[in-house]
Amino acid sequence: MCDEKMEDNNEPTLTSNFIVNITNKSVVKASTPPLPDPHILAVSNLDLLSGRFPVTYLYFYLPVNIGHVTFESAVTSLKASLSETLTHFYPFAGRIVHNDNTGEPEIFCDNSGALVLEASADVRLREVDLCNLGSILQGKLVASLAQLDSHPMQVQVTKYACGGLSLTFTFDHLLGDASAFGKFLTSWSEVARCKTMSCVPDHNRQRLKARCPPTYHRSLDRTFVKCTLLEIDNIPTSTALVKRLYHIDASSRGSASGAGVVGRGDEED
Repeated sequence: MCDEKMEDNNEPTLTSNFIVNITNKSVVKASTPPLPDPHILAVSNLDLLSGRFPVTYLYFYLPVNIGHVTFESAVTSLKASLSETLTHFYPFAGRIVHNDNTGEPEIFCDNSGALVLEASADVRLREVDLCNLGSILQGKLVASLAQLDSHPMQVQVTKYACGGLSLTFTFDHLLGDASAFGKFLTSWSEVARCKTMSCVPDHNRQRLKARCPPTYHRSLDRTFVKCTLLEIDNIPTSTALVKRLYHIDASSRGSASGAGVVGRGDEED
């Protein structure tokens, strides 16, 4: 009865209870490491202040009718372009270690590589319940977060029953912020399409090195407010949480760029 109803209304039954099987695991390293010897890349106080937590980007792609493009060939292309991109973003191929003297985390740039997982899902893309992202991400479309120390960048490529696929990128926030991750994904896309990278990163941290004794401009007193840990723990929060899910057509991207986020979708209070 459910199948007949779905065919009549042309509306699939959404689900988050589908099975994802990992079919292959591999580690992709920078093709040409810029530095011959492993070294420590210190993080700034702002990086330490924001803390460590996973940041995940999720992209879905509908099946394409191109004869020479298969799931295997797409994964091969992704790995090759990722290896070249990591040459420029080499900290993303490192490990996060703890300094025994300071107790603070650092990035150990030894080209350990990014973890890449290949998987298959027993569901069609149109049946995936995107309103329950927590259920479909953890344990299904996101790699093991327990391995973020050894592989702070992880990628999972998942093939669906309809022939579509999804790409999930998970970064440890200590590697960078949203701007850095966005530039990395843009650069990776450009390399995969055999284009010149529009942004070449600069990993020189000398500008962020703390001065001794510390000095700062008076303008910072007007920018930041001193507070204690107790005050941070007791910051008032709104009792009403709003979740918004937007759908933006490709044809409307140009008009939406100057007007913030514009789209149609569901809102849940």
